[in-house]
Amino acid sequence: MESVYFTQSENTAAAIVFCPANQPENKKEDEGEVGTPDSKDPEFIHHIRNVLRNDLRVVDRLENITEAFLKVAVCDFKGTEDIEPYFQGKFGKEIKITTSGLIWIDFIAPNADKGSALSHLASHLGIRADECMAFGDRYNDLEMLQFAGKSYAMSDAAPGLSEYTTDVTDSVEDVLRDFLNKL
Repeated sequence: MESVYFTQSENTAAAIVFCPANQPENKKEDEGEVGTPDSKDPEFIHHIRNVLRNDLRVVDRLENITEAFLKVAVCDFKGTEDIEPYFQGKFGKEIKITTSGLIWIDFIAPNADKGSALSHLASHLGIRADECMAFGDRYNDLEMLQFAGKSYAMSDAAPGLSEYTTDVTDSVEDVLRDFLNKL
């Protein structure tokens, strides 16, 4: 049975499923595992608690989580290159699957993305898309970058992401400082 790691903020929760050895059917055993062989990996627990600074509870089953889910994510410290295609093939028709960092794959409800969130917020505040600015580095930022009138891919962004932005930057702070100085 796989363990489920659960992080919680004030009003929402993120269930992080850390699955042992998710093997694609066509992968040979001697080619290594896809996923992480030990779902109680202390490196993962340290990463969630001390690097990301999230509260962490371990539950045996997703059904034991009573809070609303924000997302389900899989972490692989070896990177996402091997696991993303596997999960895309297995679940990509039912749910949105995207990278959200060098070691994370997010599973998100269709039509739930940062672009939709920014669009709703802008509408609520009476702000037009061309008055919005966004910064991103991974494909979980894509829709937000496409929505904003001025969008920046970070210089170390995922390959190809800058094709969807109006600019590239090394520093969010520098861009914001320049913007504010022009006001």
